Amino acid sequence: MKELIVVTILIFVSLSGSRLSFFNRKISLGFKSIMFTGTEYILIGILLGNSGFQLIDQHTIKTFSPFLMFGLSAIGFLFGLQFNKEQLKKIPRYYFIISFVESFITFLTVSVLTYVLLGSFLKLDKNTLVFAALIMGSFSSTTAQSALAIINQNYRFKNIKKINMLRYISSIDGFYAICFFILSLSIFSNQDINQFSLSGSLLLMGFSIFMGIIPAIVFIIILRTKITKQEFFAILVGTVLFTGGISLQIHYSPLIAGFVSGILIANFCKHSIKALSVLIKSEKSFYIILLVFMGAMWNFDILSFIAVVIYLIARTTGKFLGSLLGLRIFCKKECFIFTTGFGLLSEGGISIAILMSFSFMYPDIANSLISILVISVFVNELLSPYFILKQFGKDEIVNINIRQKIKQKYPEIKESIHND
Repeated sequence: MKELIVVTILIFVSLSGSRLSFFNRKISLGFKSIMFTGTEYILIGILLGNSGFQLIDQHTIKTFSPFLMFGLSAIGFLFGLQFNKEQLKKIPRYYFIISFVESFITFLTVSVLTYVLLGSFLKLDKNTLVFAALIMGSFSSTTAQSALAIINQNYRFKNIKKINMLRYISSIDGFYAICFFILSLSIFSNQDINQFSLSGSLLLMGFSIFMGIIPAIVFIIILRTKITKQEFFAILVGTVLFTGGISLQIHYSPLIAGFVSGILIANFCKHSIKALSVLIKSEKSFYIILLVFMGAMWNFDILSFIAVVIYLIARTTGKFLGSLLGLRIFCKKECFIFTTGFGLLSEGGISIAILMSFSFMYPDIANSLISILVISVFVNELLSPYFILKQFGKDEIVNINIRQKIKQKYPEIKESIHND
């Protein structure tokens, strides 16, 4: 009975949430960013979980694990499909290097500082703490594009190169975050965090990539024949389900397997654009459900706030230093911004997917990290639009809403605004 109630609530929340838009609501940009990220659904999860009505407990999460695996696999597929080599050629090459430097410095800074400073708060043994620190470094190194999307809906920028720089970096660093996640998972090769084997780690790393290749090959081979739209949809869903199912059986990350499959399909399948459009339509519903379950898994602890402060400082420091170093070395002077790292604080999306994927493999460790990420997402999404706008001078931005009001009141006035 409990499972039936949960299913009904999830269907209602995911379907209604995927159709809501907050772009035009009269609320602050920070709250718009929170709403656009879907972070409010974590609150619904908290109400349904152990801190609320207890509808979603460990047994319920285990019951729904196949569906959650499918959702994570779909998110990985969707993200991987965006890395088409023809589209990537349009991005200046030095942005890939800048993004890597920014992501790597953030990964390194967060991993080191959280290992040194969070040991007493997380109550983990030495090896487990190393593992947890690396996972935090992985999901901290990515940047969500929600805050940028909100800003672009409300402002236009005269300096196109600056705003494009933020877009490019934030769109690429998720790739490196998943690579760091693969590396972190591979360190302990046999689910035993007390043992380390270099050969076993390399084998697991290769195996994790290989698990994403198999579904992609099957998908590409099947689509060589003529098929209908209905058949294409069934094949795509079957491939995503197959990828998540394999991961569930071998106790590995469906996000990684789906990501690898998505990249291969994006570059070697002529139907990749069609697959991308199908997954985009359903991705938000899957993501909302993941947020609800993450909220349900959150166990409140007063020490979490201290851990969050340390994590936020470490992540902000990493973003600032990484962006500064990358831009100082590789960026052209006309689009260099000293404080670019503060414009890349938006968090969510891939970060949440990484931690949720990790929670199915190491639930005990992940439970210690959920509070840190949940609170961090709220804080970063609330502040990110403000920090992004601070990267530009007052003469470089135009508020679209104010412009529209002026045109309505004084239609004879014509404004010349550079659109991005």
